[in-house]
Amino acid sequence: MKQKILHFVTLFLLVLIAPLSAQEQHKVVFLDSYHEGYEWSDRILHAVRMVLQTEDIEVVEYHMNTKLNPDESYVQSAGEKAKQFILDESPDLIIASDDNASKFVIQPYFKNSDIPVIFCGVNWDSGIYGYPYENTTGMVEVNLVNKMVQQLYKYSNSGDKIGYLASDTWTEKREAEAYKNILGIELACERFVSDSEEWKTAFIELQEKVDMLIIGTFSFSTDKREEMENFVLNHIRIPTGALNEFLMPYALIGYLKVPEEFGLWAGRTAIEVLNGKEISSIELTRNTRADLILNLKLANKLDIVFKTDLLKHASIRW
Repeated sequence: MKQKILHFVTLFLLVLIAPLSAQEQHKVVFLDSYHEGYEWSDRILHAVRMVLQTEDIEVVEYHMNTKLNPDESYVQSAGEKAKQFILDESPDLIIASDDNASKFVIQPYFKNSDIPVIFCGVNWDSGIYGYPYENTTGMVEVNLVNKMVQQLYKYSNSGDKIGYLASDTWTEKREAEAYKNILGIELACERFVSDSEEWKTAFIELQEKVDMLIIGTFSFSTDKREEMENFVLNHIRIPTGALNEFLMPYALIGYLKVPEEFGLWAGRTAIEVLNGKEISSIELTRNTRADLILNLKLANKLDIVFKTDLLKHASIRW
């Protein structure tokens, strides 16, 4: 009789506890500024999921798709839809990836809210969105251009004057200002161009004016890429560096940010917060990791032999 009563009590407790356990599973919304299939944010999300699955934390993703649709009215609407999605999901925490998620969702709708927010990928200065709030912490995204310049200097034969060549956009001009004002890098000559012909002209000009060249973001059409690679190979005279993989055909040395660094940090920090750590006690941080890439084709053109210690830590292309 006692065994039957004990069995009944055990079953009753299991029925009672099961739904409570399900309710206790934490839910995190991963708010992506861009679109599914965009490698940068996909790799961040994959790292987040890899960390959070160890604690059986549910991850629900939302993609704002603002990379393919940069129009202000679209982005504003995407922010409103993201807000409603988050309210409907009622998560325990939000991970906001890249600038637009912070600018159009977190700042207007979730600043100092009851939902803790971890941001990542906000470029250079999170203070432009008023961070940190009472309910936030995050990893600010910086280009590791200072490390790249240190390497370029080793292979510069003539001096230390640095040039910058990029597209004529607000983003690239902001990058140049950040290099100067935040990292303390002196740019002797800056060129911002609108098309491939202007890029070619500026590239040749800078070979004579500076001793090393940072190549900022510029997008060549598919049918122009081989032409531009050959152009650079024929006209390069000084070491060049890039911070994006798609620019590596035109750069001797690349220091590429590692998106997994943002995702792993955000995931681990999310676990700390969900386990009770006060989010406001977690200081803002910056990314520090980089993938080093070397372009041997351009090295041969410049008669550069990379040092052994550099080769040990690099990926080799071309």
